[in-house]
Amino acid sequence: MLCKNTTKHIITQYNRMKISLIIILLLLFSNFASAQIEGMTQRPFGKNRVQYKDFEWKMKSSDNFEVYYYDYGNFISDYAILFAENEFPKLCETLGHTPEGKTRLFLYNSLGDLQQSNIGLVGEEKTIGGQMAFIKPIIEIPFTGSLNDFKKELKYGIIQTFLTEMMYGGSIKEILQSSALSTVPEWFLPGIAAHLSEGWSNEMDDYMRSAIDNRKLKRPHRLRDREARMVGHSIWNFIVLKYGEQNISNILNLTRVIKSETSSISS
Repeated sequence: MLCKNTTKHIITQYNRMKISLIIILLLLFSNFASAQIEGMTQRPFGKNRVQYKDFEWKMKSSDNFEVYYYDYGNFISDYAILFAENEFPKLCETLGHTPEGKTRLFLYNSLGDLQQSNIGLVGEEKTIGGQMAFIKPIIEIPFTGSLNDFKKELKYGIIQTFLTEMMYGGSIKEILQSSALSTVPEWFLPGIAAHLSEGWSNEMDDYMRSAIDNRKLKRPHRLRDREARMVGHSIWNFIVLKYGEQNISNILNLTRVIKSETSSISS
């Protein structure tokens, strides 16, 4: 009789433990599911941003640009149009390329506002008559209080969009056909944009001298991000000083054809 009661007690305890375990697993699963949903909806800053603020955009159009602004950004939008249109013919001549459509500029009154906007995170595709049409380039520029910095960033962004369209095309079909260009190193296009938008400076001279003296630099094709841009800036500065600015468009067009920046520069 004692053995029977003991067995029944063990079975009861086992069933209770089983129920408790199921409850714990259910609670854990519900927390995990909640975390997964939260992770998908709460987008971090960077390529994915959390938007707390609604922007009431206004638009001004010129021959080659559409400028979007909000609140008290009227003055800076006028300045951006004048500056961009003034630079447009010189950039087209230097790069050997004229964009197919108007470039869109989104101007922010502060860096904080830019970090709260979801514009331009995913490329916009325009379909006309069932055919994939030109993907309109978007440039996002914050105004940080310095007109000089604003001009540099604006010019850098415009050059980058021109280069992207020139090298990769303006439609999905052209981009897929140009997929081999993905092998072009990271210093190549940002370096051109940095050189044309900023020019050479004492700061760049000091940076490169220090990097070379301390042997901090890797081979150019291994560089990433800021380091790639800085070294690319110096490479293009050398090319322009030695062979002339007109060779920028020659190198770009040749690279687009033969898919090799090394052979294009050598030629």
